[in-house]
Amino acid sequence: MAKQNLNSIEKALHILMAFPPENDTMGTVEISKKLGLHKATASRILLVLTQKGLLRQDPETKKFSLGSAALDIGRAVLDSISGDIASIARYHIDQLRDELGETVVLEQFMVERTVVTHVAEGLHRVRFARGVGDHLPINASVGAKAILAFLDPEVAHDLIFAHDDFENLTPNTIIDPNRLFDQLGDIRKKGYATDHEETEYGISAVGVPVFNYEDLPVAAVVVVGMTEKINLEMEIILERLLKTARKISFSLMQG
Repeated sequence: MAKQNLNSIEKALHILMAFPPENDTMGTVEISKKLGLHKATASRILLVLTQKGLLRQDPETKKFSLGSAALDIGRAVLDSISGDIASIARYHIDQLRDELGETVVLEQFMVERTVVTHVAEGLHRVRFARGVGDHLPINASVGAKAILAFLDPEVAHDLIFAHDDFENLTPNTIIDPNRLFDQLGDIRKKGYATDHEETEYGISAVGVPVFNYEDLPVAAVVVVGMTEKINLEMEIILERLLKTARKISFSLMQG
């Protein structure tokens, strides 16, 4: 009986792990084929996972996707991993938002992507379609580029070239791994990364890395705004952004 229960648990976990990171919808037959499960077994487990809120089923297509309970678990994990950095950075980020009047975001590095862990919305609202908990691909995230530039070059190279299907969000999005990797040297030299409408039309951003007590880049502070305004006020934005990132890094280095 114990072995049977364990097998059922493993199958349920395999089903849940088939959805991240994109959370594409899948039907019972698709899931059973993908995981090599008998259709009846998959159907039974899917029913239980749906009843517990870990999955949701579209009433029209009958396909499944991750449910609200899975989201709650994910956010709890994210909070435990990133809570210390976010709590330390929040005051400084909110202060920078007040000084500039622009939206300021904290991105934290999670190996293959960055995750938004704090958003201080500015007085000048922008179409920043990201919220706390959202994942950002490393090729289109100005925070990720700022972080990658200060990692060991071999580590950064491996992370970038592990991808062969970068998402193309706008005509300015960098989808060539070679071009992205070559850009890191310039970012490291300048001390900051820029996004000129690479993620959204009319929106630009500037990102500066944040370092922990091991002097490793673990996050980035990002100022987001309308392209015209970011370009016009770049000098003052950079001055205050760099100062804010140094304050957060200093606090993290204190342990």
